[in-house]
Amino acid sequence: MDLLTYILLGLIQGFLEWIPVSSEAFLFLFLVVLGEEPLSALLLSIAIHLSSALAAITYYFKDYHSMARSVLRRHRNSSKRMLSFILVATLFSAISAVPLFLLLCKFFGEMRVSALIALGMVGCAMIATGGFMRSFKRPPALRGYDEINVLDSIIFGLIQGLSVIPGVSRSGVTITAMLARKFDKEVAVKVSFLCAPPIIICAVSFEALMASAGTLFATEIDMGGLVTACMTAYVASLIGIKFITKLAERLDFSLFLICMGLFLLLNVLLLI
Repeated sequence: MDLLTYILLGLIQGFLEWIPVSSEAFLFLFLVVLGEEPLSALLLSIAIHLSSALAAITYYFKDYHSMARSVLRRHRNSSKRMLSFILVATLFSAISAVPLFLLLCKFFGEMRVSALIALGMVGCAMIATGGFMRSFKRPPALRGYDEINVLDSIIFGLIQGLSVIPGVSRSGVTITAMLARKFDKEVAVKVSFLCAPPIIICAVSFEALMASAGTLFATEIDMGGLVTACMTAYVASLIGIKFITKLAERLDFSLFLICMGLFLLLNVLLLI
C-alpha cells in the first residue's frame, strides 16, 4: 500500500472512532477490498486504534490527571470512583476480548477463511450491534457518576471486550450498555470515551507481544506506513472527538448499522 492509502486509513480511524459505528470494521473492509489478507487486515485495524487512545488521553487530560491525584486521597470521590470503574472494566474486557482475539486470529490465519466469509461476519456483527442499540434507545435516565458500582464496571467491561470483533462498535455497545443500566446519556458517552485508552493500549500491547513471540501468527506489517496512519489518526481524532460526538447525538446510527450490515450481506450473497 502507498502513503496515501495509509493516510486514508488514519482518517477513517480518527473520525469514525467517536461515533457509534465500528471504525475497526471500516478499516477491516477497506483493507480487504485493497487485497489484504483478513488476518493482516484485522491486526492493522487494531494497531491503528492506538492513535485514538493517545488522542483521548490528550483531550481528557484533566480528567485523567484528576483520577491520578485521587489515588493519594483517603476519601472516595467521583474521580477515584471513575478510576476504579476503568480498572475493573479493563480487566473484565480482557477476560472476554482475549479468547475472542485468539479465536479470530486462528480463524483468519490457520483456516485461511475467504474475504467473503469475513465480510459476512462483519455484516452480521453490524446488524447485531444496531439491534442492540435500538433495544435500549431511550431508557429512563436516572443515574449519575456517583451511582456507578462494581457490577456496572463488570458488565461494561465484558461487553466492551466484544468490540475486538470487526463490526462491533466499542462506543456503540458500551454506551448502550450504560443506557441499559439507566445512566444519563451524557454520563454514558463520557464514561465510554474515558474507558477507550486503557483497553486500546492493552489490546495493541497484547497484539505486539503475540507478534514478537511468533507463536500465534506470522504476518508482515509495514511499520513506516503504520506510523503514518497512526499520526494521521491522532490529528483526525483530536478534531473528530469534539465535532463528531455532537453529530452522533442527532443521527440514528443504530439504523445506519443495520442498513450497512444488510448491504454487506446482500453483496456477499451476490458474489457467492
